[in-house]
Amino acid sequence: MARRSKLLSHKISKQEQELHIITNPLVHSQISLLDNDDYRAPLTSHTLSPNSKWIIVRNNIHKIRSWGGINTSNVEKQYQDWYLLFQMRRELRHAKKSIQEIEHRSNFIPIHYFDLPLDETHIRHCNVSHVQSSDVLYHPSFGSEPVVLQSFLYYFSKECAVPYSSIFRPFLSDVCSILYQDQQRLNRAALFRKVALTITIIISIILALMLFSLILSVLTTTSKLTYMYKDDPDGGIEWRQP
Repeated sequence: MARRSKLLSHKISKQEQELHIITNPLVHSQISLLDNDDYRAPLTSHTLSPNSKWIIVRNNIHKIRSWGGINTSNVEKQYQDWYLLFQMRRELRHAKKSIQEIEHRSNFIPIHYFDLPLDETHIRHCNVSHVQSSDVLYHPSFGSEPVVLQSFLYYFSKECAVPYSSIFRPFLSDVCSILYQDQQRLNRAALFRKVALTITIIISIILALMLFSLILSVLTTTSKLTYMYKDDPDGGIEWRQP
């Protein structure tokens, strides 16, 4: 009986297993890289370290989206325009801070022409030289605080030049159309001022000539009367007493 219990205990006894732990020698360097450069992308940007590469990505992600366009294949056709509008407003909110910082740069120079793509190959050069530094742009994407119009045009001309397929192109087209109408209005106002100035000068010259003619006729009549009566102290024979 004792021998049988020994055999059973020998069969039931567990076998020892050898565990092999394989370590990756690159793990330490990867952890160091994450700690130094902070490639994590938390939901709130204020938790990023100052030298985080994700700050650059966050500041420029709307440029990447604007270059490649927005995929609307998963959106119903009747809602695609609204979808693009909301996406464009979201990207404008992201770009607001960068636009506001442009006017405070020491090397900022206002632009005189803005390039707007008409199609895949053609570009329209819009004259924006009449835009003043005090002109601002109000849009719901910017909230209650507007942005300087020259900074807005500079941003989408020098730092985020958009292609024809960009979601910003329809909005920029509307802005350029308004600026063109404003330029035409200024040109008409300048033309009307020139016409009014020309008419005023012509009328002034006519009035000056009439006044000069009147003064000349008065002087001529006075000189003739003086010449007629200069030799007759009594004023002529008809004024003498009988």
